[in-house]
Amino acid sequence: MSVELNGKRIELLREILPRLQRVTIIANPAHSGAEFELQACENAARQLGITIRQDLVHNAAELEESFSEIAAGKPEAITVIPDGLVIQKRQHIIDFAAAARIPVISGWKIFAESGALCTYGPRLTESYRRAAYYVDRILKGMKPAELPIERPSVFELVVTSRPPRLLA
Repeated sequence: MSVELNGKRIELLREILPRLQRVTIIANPAHSGAEFELQACENAARQLGITIRQDLVHNAAELEESFSEIAAGKPEAITVIPDGLVIQKRQHIIDFAAAARIPVISGWKIFAESGALCTYGPRLTESYRRAAYYVDRILKGMKPAELPIERPSVFELVVTSRPPRLLA
């Protein structure tokens, strides 16, 4: 995923919530690239005058423990950096946030389909299609090192079809 997208999500949150001042980021620091993604969020937030609180969780138990700290910090929004852990626990995150009336944004469509306010990120079906192209080339004898590195080029903004009762 493009690191810059995390900054765009912070900007998108500001567009949706013009008075936004506090955002909590849920991320797994073991996730490849998490450090860079967190830095992109910090940079965008600093430019917009938004305070960021990082909630770094390595496993489901730490995620569960983090909810009381998140609630105590009273964020006005939560952004979730997607990885295997938070994908698996996305409904729990979204349910917690909805109960606390905190909108959630993330990078993968499945979050919006599960009730997050919205998502903005690469269209995963396009990424999978490109991955199949790479597998095909490797199976036909190309060395992986000879293949060009590609960044996602197709992005999507997905707004939930199950609007949370957050902004009323």
